[in-house]
Amino acid sequence: MGILSFLNREKRIESSTSAIILGIVLLKEATMVLDEVLWLLQSEFKTKMVEHERGEEMMVLTIADYQIVIAPICGNIPDDEVNEIARYNYYWPNAIEETAEHNGHIIISLINAGKNALKENLLFSKVVCAILKSSNSLGFYMGGRTLLLEKDFYLNNAIGASEDRLPLYNWIYFGLRQLGTKQSIYTYGLSDFGKQEMEIINSEKTFEELNALMYNIVHYVLVSNVHLKSGEMVGLSWNEKFTISKSKGKFVHGTTLKISY
Repeated sequence: MGILSFLNREKRIESSTSAIILGIVLLKEATMVLDEVLWLLQSEFKTKMVEHERGEEMMVLTIADYQIVIAPICGNIPDDEVNEIARYNYYWPNAIEETAEHNGHIIISLINAGKNALKENLLFSKVVCAILKSSNSLGFYMGGRTLLLEKDFYLNNAIGASEDRLPLYNWIYFGLRQLGTKQSIYTYGLSDFGKQEMEIINSEKTFEELNALMYNIVHYVLVSNVHLKSGEMVGLSWNEKFTISKSKGKFVHGTTLKISY
């Protein structure tokens, strides 16, 4: 039975929105213990399973109001797309060499997202963690957000995750660029949360300083559900605030918020 035929069975999944959260676990060996995934979700990650349904090629979980499809696939991800993203991920230095060893992958899809981005991404992350832990996996790939993260990096970031402590490095790509003697940083993935992407362009600050500021602003925006606007000020204290402007993106398509730092 194929994936599409499974989803189109009489008891099919009805998606209430058009939003989908999609990611892939890269496998060193094309194996996964589905029973262990279920056990981890319920015991370690405290998710209340409503039901699950297995087919020959996939499993569908129903948790709360959400349906998550888990589909193991034999073989590599085609077209060298993993290699392309590996070049720009800073937290996995040997990603190109190590991901070349993947011999299978698991596609995870939360197919009826769009109601509560934080809740949905936290749930999605729990499923990813359970799969990473129950398989001979290398890491996690999310092409839509240009993320490629090593297994332990992803799992460590997810420890203690909640709506007040977001695992941002598992969700958002923070891009760094050197332009002559100046540094820039930008986000990629905030649009999936209904927020505008942000950039700091041609700053005298170090990459560490840029990353710290951008991380904290993004965390504040998502946790507080804030929509920053051009002309406003943002900062980490009353003594240090920065102006926000809005213009065409330098490193991101479309319009972005620029922070003067």
